[in-house]
Amino acid sequence: MQRDLADALVGLENLSFKGAREAIHAPNDNVRRFLTHGIGRRLSVLKRSLGEIFMLFPPERAQPLSHDETTLLQIYLHAFVINLAGVFDNFAWAFIHRHGLRDRISHFAVSIFKKEMQRYLPESILEFLRENELLGWHGEYAKHYRDALAHRIPLYVPPSLVTEAEAAEHQRLGEERLRLIAEGEYERENETRDRQLQLGAPAFFFMHDIDPDQDAQMVWMHPQLLCDASTVIEFGKCFFESWQDSRTD
Repeated sequence: MQRDLADALVGLENLSFKGAREAIHAPNDNVRRFLTHGIGRRLSVLKRSLGEIFMLFPPERAQPLSHDETTLLQIYLHAFVINLAGVFDNFAWAFIHRHGLRDRISHFAVSIFKKEMQRYLPESILEFLRENELLGWHGEYAKHYRDALAHRIPLYVPPSLVTEAEAAEHQRLGEERLRLIAEGEYERENETRDRQLQLGAPAFFFMHDIDPDQDAQMVWMHPQLLCDASTVIEFGKCFFESWQDSRTD
């Protein structure tokens, strides 16, 4: 995974440079704006977030995350997922403005993944979507988790996985924390919280709801984020190779 991480970071950087070069020759300011301030910014956030996640929470880590580490990890995870969804929308907006399609496609249909816009995409991009099964990836994962993050329960990384004995100790420490809070013993409560969070083993997955009745599957974090980064990189290459064409030409 560390080798794949290095490839992903370089790939995102190279794609950002490619977008910047395309912006120099953009046919109008709207195209340039979405290439530079849309795609460019989001690729930078994806790259930084991915690197920080692996640095803060490497796959070989043996100890659970502290409270502060869990919070920081979720900040980077949220930034990654929201911009993962957003960068594809920026590709769509850049394409629309390049080909003067703004009056033909409704605002809510501006998406690489919607049929209303796919009518105008070149065959090479449509083939890439089909061959890589990106419609399923987008609908079942990228959009699903992005919508939960933006509108419902934000993505959650459990601080640890515990045995039955550790779970009992975790509950006891939780009750002790409540008592300390009620007594105003905030420093001791912080110490107890840290002891509580050190129980068990690290949990290398994320989800968007802890309610078992909700559709909230666990997602293995490191391989999924690497896959996501690779998806952006490969789609971006395909996009920039053929985005000058449109089926309206």
